[in-house]
Amino acid sequence: MQMEKPDFSGSFTERWIKHIRLPLKTDKPNQWSFLERLERGRSLVLVVSHGGTKSWRALWYEAGKPKSAKLGTYPDIGIADARKAASNFEPERHVASKEAGTFKEVAEDFVKRHVDKKGLRSKREIERQLRVYVYPRWKDKALFDITRRDVNKLLDDIEDNHGARQADAVLATIRKMFSWYESRDDQFVSPVVRGMKRGEYKPRERWLSDDEIRLVWAACDHPDLYKPYGAMIRLMLLTGQRREKLSTMRWQDIDDNGVWTIPREDREKGAPPSLSLPQLARDVLASVAKMAENPYVFAGRGKKAAFNAFSQRKNEIDKLLPDDMPDWTHHDLRRTARKLMTRRHVETEIAERVLGHSIKGIQAVYDDPREYGPRVDQALEAVASEIALIVHGDDNGKIARIGALSGAHRGVSAS
Repeated sequence: MQMEKPDFSGSFTERWIKHIRLPLKTDKPNQWSFLERLERGRSLVLVVSHGGTKSWRALWYEAGKPKSAKLGTYPDIGIADARKAASNFEPERHVASKEAGTFKEVAEDFVKRHVDKKGLRSKREIERQLRVYVYPRWKDKALFDITRRDVNKLLDDIEDNHGARQADAVLATIRKMFSWYESRDDQFVSPVVRGMKRGEYKPRERWLSDDEIRLVWAACDHPDLYKPYGAMIRLMLLTGQRREKLSTMRWQDIDDNGVWTIPREDREKGAPPSLSLPQLARDVLASVAKMAENPYVFAGRGKKAAFNAFSQRKNEIDKLLPDDMPDWTHHDLRRTARKLMTRRHVETEIAERVLGHSIKGIQAVYDDPREYGPRVDQALEAVASEIALIVHGDDNGKIARIGALSGAHRGVSAS
């Protein structure tokens, strides 16, 4: 049995839509379509299917041929909103959205054409953020369908479960991706706008006081602490280098004169090309035993693995320090070395080169880094001298043994 299509006045009304219904079982048609003209070349269509489903579509023409796109369903979208959506419908954006594909497809293209092409060292972290935080929500979502509301919901969830810093790190990644795609597509507008950050962060200003340097230096010799880790902590203080560089230091990178050549990757920042280690630093290295077949000074688990148990060992050394000592991080040791250079009147320009900070402006163009080698070496000698003075003697040359200073603290022995 085939039922005739009901009459339609050409303008949708609530009463008419509520009562229109396709029979549950007919030979044909599978659905009915009703069209309300809005303006030249643009119409609103209501599609009525078996079971009573009623869907809105926008209709337009390309080269004289009708094209349509779904807007939503009734009654979730009322007549007025459907008319507005159809009137404001942008065919070019719709086509661009279909061509863009899903968020995951665009993200993978972003990694291939931007991250890989530029050789970004943050690739692993970018992929981790996408995999852990973003794909579970947006993997199959059309890129053009992602709204500011969606972005805020994602960031709220990350902030609630993983903290504001992680939320802002993910925000930086998706902002970069959206901006990259926006530069490639005339129709796409990034849903990320100003004001979405979850936190305001002040630069960390923590460094160790002289008393704290004495306590940490002493704890590095404690029998309950993994000795190579203690040596690494001391070298962080003596050289001001990042923990990743020190943990991957290889014996082959240090020559007989104590010059440490620091391997660098493309686009890497954070370390000078080489350092002439002061005698105190060389003495610390001499206390570290070589592990058979392991090329690293600070060996990890496995024959060829570098040390990476930072959290575990940091907890161990903290237990050897006073309960009331303020929290400190490995990076604070780098900041402390910089502070000691200032105390010894090392020029800012030289101190920055010791730390491996990039030199900007005209100096970066015309200066030859090799000319600064001797002055960098002098800066490291100044740090070592200052640490030796702090740890072993006062300004009058009198010995101030660590045991006398730390005897009241649990577990720290004299050295």
